Amino acid sequence: MSERRTRPARRLTERLARRSGKDPYEGLPVDDELGEPILPRWFVLTALAFVPLVLVVGGIAFLGFGTGLLGGEDVPAAERRPPPEGPYTTGVGELVAGEADPERIDAPCSAAEGLRVAGTEQDRATLYGAVDAACDSLGEVDELADGLEPLADHGAILRFATFEATGVDVTTDLVSDPPVVYANARYAQQAAELIVPLLAHEADLLRAADRGDELDGARTALDARARQARACEAALDRPSRACEDTAELLALEREEAVERLRAAGFR
Repeated sequence: MSERRTRPARRLTERLARRSGKDPYEGLPVDDELGEPILPRWFVLTALAFVPLVLVVGGIAFLGFGTGLLGGEDVPAAERRPPPEGPYTTGVGELVAGEADPERIDAPCSAAEGLRVAGTEQDRATLYGAVDAACDSLGEVDELADGLEPLADHGAILRFATFEATGVDVTTDLVSDPPVVYANARYAQQAAELIVPLLAHEADLLRAADRGDELDGARTALDARARQARACEAALDRPSRACEDTAELLALEREEAVERLRAAGFR
């Protein structure tokens, strides 16, 4: 069997050791198969100790730059929900959804009569929970009591989907008959009541479409955000990110908010 070649790093270490007159491998255990010294335990433990630190630093950098906290780009509130695109009330790019047949729900209130839900058993349970929460919370506020009716009157279908524009929370296909409300799939793993303000927003846009309003109008969009904001207050103890985005936009003077939406692509 030919003699194993000494690795370059080891040769360098040996040359340095010869100069100092000390064998750097003296006293170290040797791997029986490879014939190489085994790293000291303190070195291995030190290296392992740095792994969580690297993960934490990487996570902070990712979150910081992703949200603008560490100098990354912070998307203005008016631009976080794009104007309508194609058949959708909000542009989402490519949309991917399941094809399960929708099921009519046992409506928890009259305003929800006619709504249907689709998806896996868990998806349907979450969407029904959202409708139930909407009936409970919106029904207690006079101006929101009919919040689901535009959707229910059209027999709308509720389901989850993934969007190319991952930051968008919800959109509705108004060309489909009946209309289909798509909530971002991330809500499938969250509390059902977080979907309530999204339903109020889409219902208001559907009501506007029934009136013949242009959904890409900045004022129409702002009115829908205002209705969503009222639903946020009625349905949630703590605002969701979608509610915070809406509140940030509505904190502006109305005309300034309209101009911001126009700059983001609305008319």
